[in-house]
Amino acid sequence: MQGIKTLIKERLPVIANLILALGLMYSALAISKGEFTAVALSLGIIALFLFVSELRFMDELKDVEKDIIANPDRPLPRKAVTEKEVALLILLTGGLLVALAVASFIFSKSSGYFYGTAIVWLYLMYKEFFVGNWLSAKPILYAITHQIVIFPLCLFAIALFNPSVALTAEGISFGLLILTGFFTFEVGRKLDPSSHDILRTYLNVYGAKKVILIICILQAIAIYAAIVLGMLWWVLIPSVLIIISLPKLITRPTEFKNLEGLISLNLIYVVWVAAIKNLVGNL
Repeated sequence: MQGIKTLIKERLPVIANLILALGLMYSALAISKGEFTAVALSLGIIALFLFVSELRFMDELKDVEKDIIANPDRPLPRKAVTEKEVALLILLTGGLLVALAVASFIFSKSSGYFYGTAIVWLYLMYKEFFVGNWLSAKPILYAITHQIVIFPLCLFAIALFNPSVALTAEGISFGLLILTGFFTFEVGRKLDPSSHDILRTYLNVYGAKKVILIICILQAIAIYAAIVLGMLWWVLIPSVLIIISLPKLITRPTEFKNLEGLISLNLIYVVWVAAIKNLVGNL
């Protein structure tokens, strides 16, 4: 039990994940134009938080061999927690996810379908879609297959408040907007040019110019989604700030922390932006 506590304390950013889950639910409420209910909000926050937690536990176990070399101070490599304990934690958390999918289905069939889809996809991610070696050799394809799970989670959040909006242009655009925030974070969270080669960061594999191109494409999708949602200026400004900061990957690569920080803040902002816009509109 102490090992699991150590893993959660060191590797699971509880406060940050709760902030993201809360923001996603309130933004989904704004997009859905549905009625607020404490049950829907609570169910969504718990479901999203546990889903992201399960993802973290799975990644810790999957990446243990890499971490032994590149991050030996983490709980699993230094034997503060055993692989058996983490596997049990994954199993127990997975059981909770299935229970939440059933509860969501009872509350709203659509939300149950979307959450169930996300769980199945998460399991496939854990198994690396049964083509792990092939997929690992293609980092950008790997990223796409692992980031796309965000999309059904966004539809799940909307469906908890108003199922009829989930598969509309607004619902799909909301999913795209949130997806670009997480995807940009995934690409931009490891920009250290001195990262160990075994980590196969996007910067080391593709080089600075292609990383810049990937992030620019993601921001273009975010801007398009914002246009559909009627919040262009709310998204355009932070997207432009990111884009104009990207050349530093080439000119001043040692200052990567500044860009990583900006991308992290953008993720939090994008998750909350629809809720903020709705709040300002109601003042």
